[in-house]
Amino acid sequence: MPTAAAAAAHDTITVTIDEPNGVTKDADPPIAAGNSTLRWDWSASDQDPIGDYTVHFAGTDAGTVDHTFTVNPVDGAFGVVQRAGQAIAKNDWRAAAAIDHRIKDELDQHGAAFLDAEYPTPSHMYWLPYDASGETNANGTTIVGAFITYIEADDQTTAYCELWSVDPGDETMRSEPLPRGGNQDKTSRTGEIDPNDFYSFVSDDCSNLTPN
Repeated sequence: MPTAAAAAAHDTITVTIDEPNGVTKDADPPIAAGNSTLRWDWSASDQDPIGDYTVHFAGTDAGTVDHTFTVNPVDGAFGVVQRAGQAIAKNDWRAAAAIDHRIKDELDQHGAAFLDAEYPTPSHMYWLPYDASGETNANGTTIVGAFITYIEADDQTTAYCELWSVDPGDETMRSEPLPRGGNQDKTSRTGEIDPNDFYSFVSDDCSNLTPN
């Protein structure tokens, strides 16, 4: 996501990004692009929330300059996981239930309060796949990954192994814990941890859990 900032020494400009989930993160500063212009590049990773972002460039000759952009779901099966995740992060259980069969089952059987407790707020939620393309067969596409959440009240980030089974047509899915039929594999670290720091856990642990 390139953009130009007002002319200034690039090493004096600080950049922060407001994510759709309400989280604000620091980002790399822009780089000199010649002709007294600066260039800033940012690309969404699989785990980055979909929705509207605002970037703040502080320290330019024009003061603080803001830029907005939108991250849309990717094409294919993982885009279904992203849309479900967006609804879950907003505690919009009707929207989530329309995508994720497990959420629908829990909403129908236990009600919204049960889901509110399962996904407490304030928290920061991410869905990190081992391989976003997954494995496709006649029943759809299965993707192994981790649901990652930072709970502010506990000051702790936890990653949970999950299986996302996306139905043919890439409109609906079912999420479920891994391993099936046992205690869900998870790992926790103190503080707010970048979700990408859990990729080794997803690769070494979650990806080796047999979904069948």
